[in-house]
Amino acid sequence: MIKHLEETTSRRAILAMALSSAGAMAFPGNIKKDNTSQNSNVEAEKRFVGTWKGKSHPDMIADNVLIFKMEGERLRGTERQLHIRDAGDGRGPQIVRDEYVPLPDLRVEGKTLTWKTKWIQADQEALRRVTLISDDEILFEAVGINRSNDQPTLIVPISYKLKREK
Repeated sequence: MIKHLEETTSRRAILAMALSSAGAMAFPGNIKKDNTSQNSNVEAEKRFVGTWKGKSHPDMIADNVLIFKMEGERLRGTERQLHIRDAGDGRGPQIVRDEYVPLPDLRVEGKTLTWKTKWIQADQEALRRVTLISDDEILFEAVGINRSNDQPTLIVPISYKLKREK
């Protein structure tokens, strides 16, 4: 057969065929990928699935809410964003805006879930972190700003617990 190939094909072509055959045998196409780490991450992500509610401080007029769900093998989330204003007319704080917004790419490592959000200026990001305390409680941590009319704006840490809604 090689003699026949030599007559009809150049030596370089024969060498190329031999090398590609050897390569195909050395690296067969049916190698199984190790999905252990991917599967374990999916399992870690599933621990966050649910609706989580809590108040960032006791006198808060509405619950903070995080909702996590699996879409295929990816964890997705939404966050309740409130804008509360006290008009100073004696009625107390009022909710001006109440909406649920999707969270950007979520990253899970063990019991910790993180995501980055745009912050103050378009080129700045803030890291938000949620840590599982138990099967029905998480700790939310971030940074925020505290504004007052007669004081400079302050950057403050935010930390509070949320409970899984049953």
